[in-house]
Amino acid sequence: MIEAEDPAGADRQLVAAYRRQPPDPALIQSAARLAALTVSEW
Repeated sequence: MIEAEDPAGADRQLVAAYRRQPPDPALIQSAARLAALTVSEW
């Protein structure tokens, strides 16, 4: 669990990090496929 004394500041830092180093589209696609295979149906 991630906790922060300044949640808004933590959000800003996370957004800035993704702007500096955007996620690899292939990684996102792979994660989505894996999630679709492993998440139980409701």
